[in-house]
Amino acid sequence: MTRKTATKGIDLIKEFEGCRLTAYKCPAGVWTIGYGHTGSVDGKAIASGMTITAAKATELLKADLSKYEAAVNSYVTVPITQNMFDALVSFAFNCGAGALKGSTLLKKLNAKDYDGAAAEFPKWNKAGGKVLNGLVRRRERERQLFLLNADEVTKTSPDGFKVGDSVVLNGYLYVDSYASIKGKYCTNRKAKITKIAESVNLRKAPYLLDNGLGWARADDIKKQ
Repeated sequence: MTRKTATKGIDLIKEFEGCRLTAYKCPAGVWTIGYGHTGSVDGKAIASGMTITAAKATELLKADLSKYEAAVNSYVTVPITQNMFDALVSFAFNCGAGALKGSTLLKKLNAKDYDGAAAEFPKWNKAGGKVLNGLVRRRERERQLFLLNADEVTKTSPDGFKVGDSVVLNGYLYVDSYASIKGKYCTNRKAKITKIAESVNLRKAPYLLDNGLGWARADDIKKQ
């Protein structure tokens, strides 16, 4: 499954990156615009006097995030929630994909030490050897997001499924966990469970597949 950054993650990144709709030179002397975007905009090199809209700044940010989304999707080998993914993308966007790859944070995460991984975020609070308040705040927000609904990765449903399970779908998809609107019928569709609905005993289709493919009933999925 290939994840993309969700709204919570994008909002966090926006908050700490800040946005400038008029081109400026960063401390390294590179022309920059929006949420730290460099290079070009719609094929035009960023230069003095260039301006963009807020919508374009968001568009550029989402494009820039793709590199870090690919890194997280590649480096993480254990089940994680969407919130964990978003926190990791924010971390990589700020610290670098290479920093994430070689970090104790990633090592602990891939060992399924989720609490230990979360405890690593605050350690990345320095720039130039000095603790920066902005980084302290950002790491804490990332840590909090990482832990939000973290139990989803270990929670097992009454039917024996958990987040991260690879399954085969033979049945209908639904637009929400109450199965109120029936979607298309799938045969031998391979997917992963990315969320288990709350109060699964009360709901008819408690398993979200591929973070948006749709909700499926337990009777319509089986483990690969």
